Amino acid sequence: MTVDVVAVERFTHGRLGRDDPATQWQIDVALAAVRHYCGWHVTPVQTVELTLDGPGGKLLVLPTLSVRSITRVTECGTYLDPGDITWSANGRVVKRSAAPWTNEFRAITVEMTHGFDRLPDLEAVVLSSIDRGGFSTVVTGGGGVKVIGPFQYDNGLTTTSGGASEAGPSFTSAERTILDRYRLEKPA
Repeated sequence: MTVDVVAVERFTHGRLGRDDPATQWQIDVALAAVRHYCGWHVTPVQTVELTLDGPGGKLLVLPTLSVRSITRVTECGTYLDPGDITWSANGRVVKRSAAPWTNEFRAITVEMTHGFDRLPDLEAVVLSSIDRGGFSTVVTGGGGVKVIGPFQYDNGLTTTSGGASEAGPSFTSAERTILDRYRLEKPA
């Protein structure tokens, strides 16, 4: 994702400056909120190694919606030739032999390249949520009240402000519509 301090400064018309360390912090928090909502990193394209629980059935579901390549798979310590599996771009993997995957916990490792290139609609969600102030950092003098993003701390008590919940920033319904395009299905 190409949201950086310059983009935030431009989007907020200078209200949030590129030289303010809090601006990068706000970007990091906003990206984390988007990734938490979606259930995976979404963007940029990156190569990762994942350790997964075996599903015990024929279908292994990877936590992604954009597989670019799968370069290595091991199951219970045994290397599987990439030609012995087939996979879809949305992270579904099966063995060509139709044999089931193990049901052991943490028994499958997958090295894959996945993620989307630049996503302007997702960048707009991040910038908009930052601009709304859901991630601003303010420390007030006297009274001992500290505001960090949507949270206010006073003598150990937490309240919310700016339309966010204690679980994190709120997204507008239009932003959730965009985020839902990249959100993993929740397990049943």
